[in-house]
Amino acid sequence: HSYDRVAGIVIQNPEALSLRTAQVMKDLATLNYLGSAGFSTLPDAAVVIMQNEMAPLFKQIIRVLDNEKVRMNAMEARAAGEMLEILKGDVHLRLMEDMLNNPFQNTFVSKAKNAYFQLNLLGPMTRTFKMMSSMAHSHTIIDYSVKMAQKRANKLELEYLSRYGMDLDDAKKIDQLVKDNVIENSNGFYLANTKAWKDENTARMFRRTLNATVKNTVLMGSPADKP
Repeated sequence: HSYDRVAGIVIQNPEALSLRTAQVMKDLATLNYLGSAGFSTLPDAAVVIMQNEMAPLFKQIIRVLDNEKVRMNAMEARAAGEMLEILKGDVHLRLMEDMLNNPFQNTFVSKAKNAYFQLNLLGPMTRTFKMMSSMAHSHTIIDYSVKMAQKRANKLELEYLSRYGMDLDDAKKIDQLVKDNVIENSNGFYLANTKAWKDENTARMFRRTLNATVKNTVLMGSPADKP
């Protein structure tokens, strides 16, 4: 039942022989059919580019290797609770459902699946495109917030912020951080640097918004989507 899957209550007895047999068969099918799973992530790059201004994004991509602050912008998504797949070793959950629903399993099979999805590029490419999304949307959220606070935002920009639950008060708080140089304007793109924000509520609001934008860009399958 779809509700049971979303609620995570499909499994009544995780030790049942039938369940373990099905898990083994699913793992074998995964290793057999998902060898080119990394290519399924390529459209994510197009989504990042089409949802954001190209100039600030490409400036950050060029400078990400030699500028620590730009790398921090790329890692903002991790502070927002995204981009944790490599750390947790569960990037395979993007395409398949783990029937045992145990995020802490550390068996030989789980390690083998993690290595498999690193080698077929699903893991590295997912991480790369989430970093791109983090850089792009960090700038976009701040840029649109500044425009909204200064009453220069157009209809599209206002709708973008409203879609993620941001209002004028939130925009003014971010605009003030820009004026105070806590948020740095670096040759055409903003560096969020949320670790330096003194107002924890504002940082939490920004990270919540960034988390939602990354999730809407680099799509991860939900329990109802995955076989």
